[in-house]
Amino acid sequence: MSDEELILLASAEGFHFTEEAYPVFKDEFLKRNLDLTILEDLENKISIQRNRSAQVLQKSIAQEYTNSVWTYAIKAKLKGKTNYEIYNGLLKRGVEPQSAFYITNSLPWKLEEMKDYCYNSIFKGLLVAGIGLLLIVLPFVIDQLYAFAWCFMILGAIRSLISLFRWIKVKHALGDTPDGD
Repeated sequence: MSDEELILLASAEGFHFTEEAYPVFKDEFLKRNLDLTILEDLENKISIQRNRSAQVLQKSIAQEYTNSVWTYAIKAKLKGKTNYEIYNGLLKRGVEPQSAFYITNSLPWKLEEMKDYCYNSIFKGLLVAGIGLLLIVLPFVIDQLYAFAWCFMILGAIRSLISLFRWIKVKHALGDTPDGD
């Protein structure tokens, strides 16, 4: 392979070299007394790409860890554990004391968000069930909608009931009384 072909190969395909191939190319460049600038630039680009990949991986792991910590805290609160028990559970999972304190104190806010989501979901389910009910009435006009209408009504009712049970569970975890907020 000529010097030009070697330089062209390193320029065009160097970014895809394996870790074993790079030193071989560098040795060949040194043997032929070729300018190493191409390989140095390539090495910098590879290093930058590895750093970016590592940062993306670290962010992903951090997000996954954060989600698992919040999931633990919320589930523990829904099971009726005290803030003290949740705080200690977070510490046992390796959460820093300051973060565990923040999470424990933020639980009412998170549970309020969940309660609002469940409440909205109840109404969405009722809306779907209402559309189904409306479609049941329409078969007098169009016979083919009858089965489709029952599906809407049943799915809407199921969604509403599931959301209602979640809403009640979250309200209970927040300590809301059954007769008012």
